[in-house]
Amino acid sequence: MIFRSYLVVKKAYEDLKNYLAIKMDERNSMLQYANIEGINERQMQILKLVNDSPSLVLTSQEVSVRFGVSDRTARTDLNDLAEKGHIKRISINKKQMAFIRI
Repeated sequence: MIFRSYLVVKKAYEDLKNYLAIKMDERNSMLQYANIEGINERQMQILKLVNDSPSLVLTSQEVSVRFGVSDRTARTDLNDLAEKGHIKRISINKKQMAFIRI
């Protein structure tokens, strides 16, 4: 019984170490965007998303859902990044715009 408890605690410890290593890697990969002047943390995460997935096409609705912000805030973030030349704005149809990696 004691040996089983030891194994459970050991597995939990290993899982925690793996989780922390993943989170540290994510944080370190975000640091490359910290030097970009005039963007907020959410915009840094958006840039990381498009750079990690070059074929990703983002809409304001998708950003709104991913980051839990209003559609207006998502549009503002995406348009700001496009105006600064970090991503490219493309037209999906007459009403909807999307954003891709440059």
